[in-house]
Amino acid sequence: MGVTSSKLSTIIGVSQGTLSDIENSRTKPSEKTISSLIRNTDINPNWLLTGEGEMFKSDSSAKDKNVGMNPEFIEKLREDLKDKDDSFYASLSMNKEKILDVILKKAKLSRIEVIELSRKLNRSLDEYIYLADYVPEEFTKVLKNPRMLESLRTAGKLTDEDIDQAITAFANVLKKFEKRHSDK
Repeated sequence: MGVTSSKLSTIIGVSQGTLSDIENSRTKPSEKTISSLIRNTDINPNWLLTGEGEMFKSDSSAKDKNVGMNPEFIEKLREDLKDKDDSFYASLSMNKEKILDVILKKAKLSRIEVIELSRKLNRSLDEYIYLADYVPEEFTKVLKNPRMLESLRTAGKLTDEDIDQAITAFANVLKKFEKRHSDK
């Protein structure tokens, strides 16, 4: 990941001592710590919880290492944020400066942050993740089915983390299915 233990402990909201205990298997991380690690880093939740798949999320591949996001997403975000005050920004897990850096093309949001913004702004989840280029290729095929798209839109009972993990897991299942059937 390329961060120091000190920075990682700050990112996930634990003390350096607690992080050291987790790293050295003296204690197990809490659900809150695991959630924070998944939310605030590029660690693949499937890999973290099961040891399967890539260590880092597929949406952090080389094509996404470039700073900046899809210009259409930035324009939509800018438009949706124009009347928001500090209380709106205070309700987010990310700070206002990060969002400003995104608009200035100096930073990127993670898929989970895009999901959170779509909810907080009462905007279409599918539109936001499409514009932000965070829909895995395998998943786009499924979303062409109107019933699947409606399921995504009614995911209000799921947490942002659950939606993010479901997208990743479903895309991984589809990759395995396509690979198995292409090998025949």
